[in-house]
Amino acid sequence: MTQILTNASIGLPNGPAPVTNPTFITGITTPQVQYQTTGVTPTGLPGDTYWDTAALTLATTLNSSVTLQHGQEMHIRCVNKSGADITDGSVVYIDTAQGNRPTIKLAKADLLATSEVIGVATELIADNAEGYVTTFGVVNGFDTRSFAAGDEMHLSAATAGTLQTGVPAAPNYHVMVATALNSTVNGSIFVHPEPPLAQDVAFTADSPMVAPTQKAVKAYATPQTRTISTTAPLTGGGDLSTNRTLAISTFVASGASHAAGIVPDPGASSGITKFLREDATWSVPAGGGGGSVGVGSTLYIYKNCGGF
Repeated sequence: MTQILTNASIGLPNGPAPVTNPTFITGITTPQVQYQTTGVTPTGLPGDTYWDTAALTLATTLNSSVTLQHGQEMHIRCVNKSGADITDGSVVYIDTAQGNRPTIKLAKADLLATSEVIGVATELIADNAEGYVTTFGVVNGFDTRSFAAGDEMHLSAATAGTLQTGVPAAPNYHVMVATALNSTVNGSIFVHPEPPLAQDVAFTADSPMVAPTQKAVKAYATPQTRTISTTAPLTGGGDLSTNRTLAISTFVASGASHAAGIVPDPGASSGITKFLREDATWSVPAGGGGGSVGVGSTLYIYKNCGGF
């Protein structure tokens, strides 16, 4: 029962009174419409507006399979140009436009263009026909048995138009589409699509497809190519995609195979008599016991030096 409070008195002493189930031939001006909030049985006719006792809001029947809950969801009317029927609950993206309507196809997270989700079909939409897509709000009649209540539902990169619990592996796109509200064969999901987020270096830090709050993180976290370059005798360089161990070789004796390098280990025994030779060995020079040599009237003393 719907009551319309009219401005005309119907014989009651206190002025206006509610009129039950009125039929109007011309327009009516009324300050208030009071909808019946219990025992409501919708007619199912397009344009029928009533109080939805489950959603606790006004609802309008759009067609035999779609009802709009006012203030709780948003729909857009689209044209299916995918080449096949789009089933109720399929995730879609806008491909182009036709007849002042966006055209839609099944979304898939493997490409940027097909990852830009507009919403979830809220009815079966035949090929080349128009139908409603929920861009925000609850979609009922969705099989949520593979989800738990509260699960994030991500766009699949394997099967077009479907949702999954985990994020597809890189280089696919991360697209959060909805939240599961329960886990049952005739379940419900809350649709709230987010922009696709690249999981590799395909996007630059200032890409419009990355939310502003993510740009700094994206720029910081994006893998960069860094390399340690080495030349002989230093070895072990390369890109820093993995751990690198640098090493340096000992110099090689003079001759055909000569090479620069570090000084070889002189041994564990301390001393002051050995010298490094060009053949890369430590040796005590011949006559290295020390001595003296006189030159004229001047005496030169050499200690621990090689002989003349």
